[in-house]
Amino acid sequence: MLAVIALLFGLFSNSYTVHFEGTAPVREGMPLVYRGVEIGSVFEIGVGKDLKPVAEVKVKRKFRDLFREGCAVSLDKDAGVLELTGVDRDRPALPDGSRVPGLAGPLDYLKFGVDKVRDKIRDLKLRKEYEALQHEMNEAWKQGKEKFREEWPKFKQKLRELKDKVGPELQEEFEKVEEAWEKKAD
Repeated sequence: MLAVIALLFGLFSNSYTVHFEGTAPVREGMPLVYRGVEIGSVFEIGVGKDLKPVAEVKVKRKFRDLFREGCAVSLDKDAGVLELTGVDRDRPALPDGSRVPGLAGPLDYLKFGVDKVRDKIRDLKLRKEYEALQHEMNEAWKQGKEKFREEWPKFKQKLRELKDKVGPELQEEFEKVEEAWEKKAD
């Protein structure tokens, strides 16, 4: 009977592979939700070729169109669920079997946030300013946490100035990038 259910779930679902950068306490059977609605679950967990955690999620077919370019799956450790985030109906749908970024901690959010903001900045001059600031912040980080903390007030001010220039549609993304850098420095 379980084999029949598993087979039917496989026929009526899509699967996506979620890749995490850091520690991700994900377990098989963990629900996958979108805005509180259960859309699937973790089917299998493992370690990828890069020795980082991966989770294969099965998604009910009626929800497969939620998986779009630029989306991610975040881990809510307190609730014990994975949550689909960053869904943009204007972006192309991801095909069955696609790789999706997993967000489980500050490093994951930082990488995802930085890339998402860069992709959304339409003004080439502002994009170059943003990329230069990210490069400057990465260089300071390479010199050590103390060096980064020393320069953080300057970086924070520059991030906020850029956020004001890009407009309201990117405010939330800039706030997440700022928050992720701050957590990384703690």
